[in-house]
Amino acid sequence: MRKIRFLLFLAAALLVAGTTGEARIYHYTDNNGVTRYTNDLSSVPESYRNTAKASREIPVRPARAEDDAKATKPGVGEKPDKSKTFQDMEERRLELEAKKQALDKKYQNLMRQQEKLKDAGKQLKGKKQVRAYEKKVQALNKKIRAYEEEKNALEAEIEQYNQKMDNLRDSN
Repeated sequence: MRKIRFLLFLAAALLVAGTTGEARIYHYTDNNGVTRYTNDLSSVPESYRNTAKASREIPVRPARAEDDAKATKPGVGEKPDKSKTFQDMEERRLELEAKKQALDKKYQNLMRQQEKLKDAGKQLKGKKQVRAYEKKVQALNKKIRAYEEEKNALEAEIEQYNQKMDNLRDSN
C-alpha cells in the first residue's frame, strides 16, 4: 500500500513539475517612449520592473499620430510609404494573439485533465489500476511537453515580432 501511495505522489509531482503555469506577456515603456514586450520578467530592466504589466494576451499597441505621419509622408531621401509595413505588422500581431488564445485554451484543457487525473489517482485499488493510471500520467506528460514546445515557439515568434516593431520604429 505504501508503494502505491508513493507512486501516486510521484505521479502527481511529475504532473505539477511538467506544468510551468500560464504563459505571460510583460510589457513596459522605456524612456524613449517605446513599448517593449517580453515573455520573461527577468529580461525587463530592473528600473522598469515595477511598471511592467503582465497579461495573458499580447496587448494592443495604440496607434500613434507620429507613426501615421511618418508612414504617410516620406521626405526627401527617405524610403517610400511604410503604412503597408505597419499594416502587415498589425496583421501579424493579430495572428500571434490568436495563437496565444488557442494556446491558453490548450493550457486550460491540460489543467482540467490534470485535475481529473489527480482525483482518479486518489481512488486506485490494485496494481492493474495503478499501471493504467501511470500510462495516463505518461500520456498527459507527453501532451504537456508538446504544449511547452508550442509555447516556446510562440514566445520566439513574439520576440521576433517585437524586434521587427522596434526596427520599424527606429527607422522612422
